[in-house]
Amino acid sequence: MSKSESKSNITIQDIAKAINVSASTVSRALNNHPKISQKTKEKIWEVSKKLGYLPNIPIYMQKQKNNIVFLLIDSLQNSSIHEFVSAIQNYLIKSNINPIIKFITNNEYELFSLTKLVEDIEVIGVISILNDTPFTETIYRTIRESQLPLVAISHSKIPTVNILPDIYNGAYLATNHLLKQGAKNLVLIIENNENLRNNDLERGFKAAFKAYDNTTFKILRSSLNKEVLKYEFEQLLLNNHSINGIITSNNYVANQLHTFLQNKNIKIPEDIMLISFGNETFINFIAPDISTIEYSSENMGNKAAKLLLKIIENNPLEDKLLIEPVKLIIRTSSMRTQ
Repeated sequence: MSKSESKSNITIQDIAKAINVSASTVSRALNNHPKISQKTKEKIWEVSKKLGYLPNIPIYMQKQKNNIVFLLIDSLQNSSIHEFVSAIQNYLIKSNINPIIKFITNNEYELFSLTKLVEDIEVIGVISILNDTPFTETIYRTIRESQLPLVAISHSKIPTVNILPDIYNGAYLATNHLLKQGAKNLVLIIENNENLRNNDLERGFKAAFKAYDNTTFKILRSSLNKEVLKYEFEQLLLNNHSINGIITSNNYVANQLHTFLQNKNIKIPEDIMLISFGNETFINFIAPDISTIEYSSENMGNKAAKLLLKIIENNPLEDKLLIEPVKLIIRTSSMRTQ
């Protein structure tokens, strides 16, 4: 058998065997499937060329025709999510990418539906704004295993790329501000889930106390359910009469606490100072207005879209964490009259 005859009999199975991958991986790589990394595609092309399987330019070297990106969300209840979505959509559309919003609920059918839909329409990437839950991590793990580019505005450890606000520094700034205002007994109210966000909140909160003597603090971990919070607020005041500063993990908890304290005839900031995280528009209409740790949802959305397109183009798989700066917005709720 001549050399040329040998090459003409090369199959996908031969290529797969030569580089120790499955035949389906070879087939999908040669057809520019988005789940196959650029590095793997190039390796398969190189071996295919050496074996004489492909005489022409491979499909993956041609311009990608499928420009669909999934945007995963599980809630639209606060304005920051709307800002994230709007910024991501605008950036992708300007880059000739078609964003499709996929609403995810917490069940196994959603995972199956998402996986099948991604395969059927050959999505080229995913941006996630899902809340951190064990089910969310299952979704991220499935996407990552498929080698589909993923960027998440999330505290999960699973995604290839995370974009997060500087929660640690925010907690430090908020706590330090209250201590400078003369607060001696502070409470931090956070969700009772063990995740990076809550851990950063707690670490930043505790770090600020190192420069102050004769101070005490309490960390209240809660489900943040409205009825549960009401009971926990009652217990907090019942058992901690000297509280003079509270930091909440989000504006909705701050709003509930604000109403609760007013109903108890507890004055803000004279009796208890209050700071929240996030800068939802509605907190500007509360009297007294609430101090907050602010970060730009629009900036984070733009960064997420820009990074995803970079990953799609270059196919890097290394992990990356980008931190969005925060700033303290001081309002009436944390300015005690001396």
